Amino acid sequence: MLNKQFVLSFFAVFVTLSVFGFVVWGLLLPESFYAAVGLNWRGEGDEHMAWIVISDVIKAFVLVWLFGFGFEGKGIGEGLRFGFFAGLLFATPNLVTYAVQPVAFDSTLYMFAINLVSIVVAGLVLALVYKKGD
Repeated sequence: MLNKQFVLSFFAVFVTLSVFGFVVWGLLLPESFYAAVGLNWRGEGDEHMAWIVISDVIKAFVLVWLFGFGFEGKGIGEGLRFGFFAGLLFATPNLVTYAVQPVAFDSTLYMFAINLVSIVVAGLVLALVYKKGD
């Protein structure tokens, strides 16, 4: 299963997750969002960016691996369906965070939705890049 197709798909998903994360978390989110969750996040300059990269590597690997098991070559719909259900798995820990940390519920839903959408986009990329038998 670790063939040329897997590696190409892995890099496509990794780049997608990394760029999506940078654009959303680094460029688009308003300061008010960070103010709402700021007490629970590391301050500027105290981040451990390597762990974000490691997280994206693991997510990309798992997504491509799982997608390959059920791949039927049915196009974009297959990728969106896969991304939605995988996204639910990856986003659900945000709900646990709400249960155990003092984070506002609307911030929790915001993070849940962003994480879900990022994996749906990754599923879409997989549907476009992954080919059977390469």
